[in-house]
Amino acid sequence: MEKVSTTSQRPAFGWLIAPLAVLIATLANYVDGLMSIDVELNSDMMTPIIMTGVAGLLAVTPRILRQLAILPESISQTQISLAVFVLALVGAGVAESQTDGFVGFTFLVVLFGGYLLDTRERYEWMTMLVFAGVGVHAALDIASAVYYDGFVPATGDEPAKYLPDAYLPFEYLFTGGQAYSVSTFQETALGFVFFTWFTVFPIIGLLVGVAGRGFLSPAGDKGWFSFSTVEGGWNRNALPLQIALFIWAAAHMATIWHFDQGSSAERLRLGGIAEIQANGFGGYYSELLTGIVAIIVSGMVAERWFTRAMTLSSLWGLYLIGSWYEQGFWTNETFAESWAPLIWLAITFFLGVAISMI
Repeated sequence: MEKVSTTSQRPAFGWLIAPLAVLIATLANYVDGLMSIDVELNSDMMTPIIMTGVAGLLAVTPRILRQLAILPESISQTQISLAVFVLALVGAGVAESQTDGFVGFTFLVVLFGGYLLDTRERYEWMTMLVFAGVGVHAALDIASAVYYDGFVPATGDEPAKYLPDAYLPFEYLFTGGQAYSVSTFQETALGFVFFTWFTVFPIIGLLVGVAGRGFLSPAGDKGWFSFSTVEGGWNRNALPLQIALFIWAAAHMATIWHFDQGSSAERLRLGGIAEIQANGFGGYYSELLTGIVAIIVSGMVAERWFTRAMTLSSLWGLYLIGSWYEQGFWTNETFAESWAPLIWLAITFFLGVAISMI
């Protein structure tokens, strides 16, 4: 396929990428991370998100000013790069003084890293970097809210503890009224919440970058995405990839929703310990693999390998449904009988026949 380079007809639209990332991060906090917790939208939580968004805004400014003929041609690219690097260092120092070192680090990476990607016409990766920089702070806010839900700090001789109805306690009251520390399980669950949301934002960023190619940013002629021609405002030719990225992000958010539906024992995955009945939750890696499979299937669809795409997606879907049954997420008396293996075989066989006949 021929590579096509097209400059966005509205360069100023590139300034919408960072505000969109900030808006989605704010929305994620507003809906409490799709969980029954309370994520506060105060200045301490919003400042890192806004500062990183400003870094993403500044990263694309030199290119937009050049396209709008505001930046003189006499200023070389080397001079602009040096100015952006100095601005990134100064801005990182200001961000660190106002908040903490990690915010300063993300400001530096998003501003200078985003600028480098933008100047090399890697606009989709630049958009993903901006969303990742903003998203890491939103993910930290959500994970922090999960940790402190029902938490009572230490006062005087009283040690820190959790209320009985805490969302994710570090102690669990087992049968017999004895409380034991489950801090390791709590840390694992907190890691799941953080990394799930931290994964969602770069995926959404890449989706925005691909869908907005030629609209929010120019259609560059370098990198993998340069083989996708753009006709009009919406990058319709990359629809299979856009659907795959949407499925990937939706799979992670569905897992967060399922995580929230269970009890604290299920969130901590205490099933099988001291006769506790808990099925747990879907987990991170199954949704990560779902996204990878979706990307592979989108490539097959783009190459018109429809039979292979349907075969791979249907087999992965059967695997997920079967694994959910094994974990107790759904039950059916028919599949608990001795004929269950033959029923699964029949489903797989007729599904394959249906695919071959399409």
